[in-house]
Amino acid sequence: MRETLSKRFRPYLTVAVALAWMPYANAQSGKAATFEAGLVRCADVTEPTRLTNCGTDPLQEGVVEISEEGELEVQVVGAAPRVVYSVAYRSLNGSGLRVLGEVITNAQGDGHFDAEHTFAPGQVGSGNVVLRRDGLDQFVTGFKARK
Repeated sequence: MRETLSKRFRPYLTVAVALAWMPYANAQSGKAATFEAGLVRCADVTEPTRLTNCGTDPLQEGVVEISEEGELEVQVVGAAPRVVYSVAYRSLNGSGLRVLGEVITNAQGDGHFDAEHTFAPGQVGSGNVVLRRDGLDQFVTGFKARK
């Protein structure tokens, strides 16, 4: 009976081991990763601490995506109407800032920016995408936990 159970569960065990090993294998292969994050109002951030140099523009929702090919896409909904936001990439320690383009909003405050080859093949990045206006950070990549 013990041998029968072993044979019966061997395929399941093999699948479980393969699934557990996959993240390690992908990390070791140097596989590219996609970055996708929501945008939040800079002034609303409280974790791990409040941010400084924040503006007060409204934002209903927003998203940033950087693809494996280095394409950058930014979308905002319900931001300030008819304004221009500078899209920048900021290093985690705040020492570097690279301007990547602009989001121009319509009368409803909706805007979109899309650029291919924003980042070169093989580049590795770690930082935050920031939308700035009037010299202030209006929106930053982040999250908002539901109540």
